[in-house]
Amino acid sequence: MGVNVYSKNLNVSGDMVSRDKVVTVSKNWPRLTGQSHRIALCTIAPRHDLFGSLYGDMIFMQAGWSAALQGTSLYHFQTARASRKLILDNQHPVDDTHVTGQADLTTLIVEAMRLEATDVIIPDVLNNSSATLSNLYEFSQKYPDAYRHFDLMFVPQGRNEGEWLSCLRAIQSIPFGQHIVTIGVPKWLGPLRWKVLSEIPSKYKVHFLGVRDGWGELEYHPRIRSWDTSLPYAASQLGLKLFASSKNWKPVLYEDRVADHLDMVANTDFCKDLLFEERVRDEP
Repeated sequence: MGVNVYSKNLNVSGDMVSRDKVVTVSKNWPRLTGQSHRIALCTIAPRHDLFGSLYGDMIFMQAGWSAALQGTSLYHFQTARASRKLILDNQHPVDDTHVTGQADLTTLIVEAMRLEATDVIIPDVLNNSSATLSNLYEFSQKYPDAYRHFDLMFVPQGRNEGEWLSCLRAIQSIPFGQHIVTIGVPKWLGPLRWKVLSEIPSKYKVHFLGVRDGWGELEYHPRIRSWDTSLPYAASQLGLKLFASSKNWKPVLYEDRVADHLDMVANTDFCKDLLFEERVRDEP
């Protein structure tokens, strides 16, 4: 039994879904069976609607944006958040760009304390392993006891797989490296992300940062604890359902649109379903 979903005009990777076309999708979405597990999903939302991040299993937020949560809005956010983990990043990329300047460590830590973050990402520099390791050293000197308050995430960087792996291994020889809890794997590695998983020591948790091409990348792996993506919100800003789109379609976040609630529920659930260990799913 399927359900009819109205789809607006959409051009995705050359595939046109025409206006007024009724798309039939299966309701036989994945369900937990036995001892099945699922990767925790974090939904990235734009700075003008940080409440959109509450649709995920965990919350992922940029420190430069979180200052918007003050007073009553902060109270309601924390109430809705309940016991969910909150990962705070210094420079989450938007529209595939990255802040590459000096990391604002003070804002990062102050906001982490104010929001009662559970996880903090030590600032990395896109495709630059030496600068990323320098940031780790600076962080360790300025906040040597941060690990007592937060689970620390380190995102190795480099220009290719080899440099990324060298950056990962470098923290083994740095005293502060023993306090790293989670390794973040960036989306620029593409399909190589699955390959480097075997190189990450088992003592670390693993977080996948974003998707490069679309929801077709979302897949369960026992080594991945959590995965963040803006796909549910970005598609919902356009009033579109991800399961009615190409698996290689990646919409971008708009700074002047708010996602529809029902679309967010559908798109978030769809992404969560892709991250189940065991699933029976009819392909759209």
